[in-house]
Amino acid sequence: TGLGKTAEAITAVRRLDCKAILVVCPAMVRANWKREFDQWWPGHPEVGIVFAGVDRKDLSKAKLEAIQEAVLAPIQVWSYTMLSRITKASWWDVIIFDEIHMIQHPTSTFYKAARELVVTSPWAAVFGLTATLMPTEPCDAWAPLDVLCPGRFGRGGRNYCFKFNQRYTNAVSNGYGWTYGGAAADTIDELRYRIASLSSRVE
Repeated sequence: TGLGKTAEAITAVRRLDCKAILVVCPAMVRANWKREFDQWWPGHPEVGIVFAGVDRKDLSKAKLEAIQEAVLAPIQVWSYTMLSRITKASWWDVIIFDEIHMIQHPTSTFYKAARELVVTSPWAAVFGLTATLMPTEPCDAWAPLDVLCPGRFGRGGRNYCFKFNQRYTNAVSNGYGWTYGGAAADTIDELRYRIASLSSRVE
């Protein structure tokens, strides 16, 4: 919080001259993104804050119309809990995942929906904003990294991040399966380098 990640992302989007921008963030900060765009991008295109799906039957006509307008806005702000409702389209210029460490587990619905969104938007620039990419240990980082760069840190599927964890954590077989704890001392610098190659750190 307060590290300048949002300002940096909006500045980058402005310089890329993007026309279709998607922001995915925790629900409680959706309105904050509108204020940040107002501050860092004067005269920005319309921002639509999507607070429910257009298929909801329990909303008033006015609220449904507001949602329909929001999903047509050039800048759209959605929450992680609504990721699976986002229309998959190749016309996003930029996808921003705010607090991307929320996509921690490779079997979670957040991860699956986020990765599908990125894969089906092949021309989009993808940004991930976080102050804690590894909340506890390197194995937490695989899912957000795979969303940002699908396949770059190992293949998905049933053995989603086995090789990653084998290389970068203190992997131990207990006879029934594997446990991954801590960081492997001999490869941690390599992991730092790989992450640094695709990141910008705000101090």
